[in-house]
Amino acid sequence: MGKKDEKAATGSIFLGVDEKTWGKAGTGWVDYISEYECTGGSTDPADRHCPHTLKDADDMGLPHKGREGRLLHVNLASFRDPLCPRTLKYMFTKATRPQDLRVRVLQQNIPEEDEDCLE
Repeated sequence: MGKKDEKAATGSIFLGVDEKTWGKAGTGWVDYISEYECTGGSTDPADRHCPHTLKDADDMGLPHKGREGRLLHVNLASFRDPLCPRTLKYMFTKATRPQDLRVRVLQQNIPEEDEDCLE
């Protein structure tokens, strides 16, 4: 795991193996601390926005627990990726609730050479 922090780790993430580019500290498994994803426009704690925390103002009238009425939005960037069609297929065939997925694909291909992601 990565170096210890005053905040509790909620898991770990793998940063990669490219030590030449990122150095030893920027590779391998490191502690994941979800608090680091919280941002805000000021030092006021009330102004912080955490993607993993739902505030009453953000709930759109839905209950804070449960899946009813919730959608999962996925943005997929594809640059000449021959596996993009397979990724989309697996996303929907392996999802527990594929009807709740909303996918946007940003595709950059050479039309005469690359397979279209949506074919």
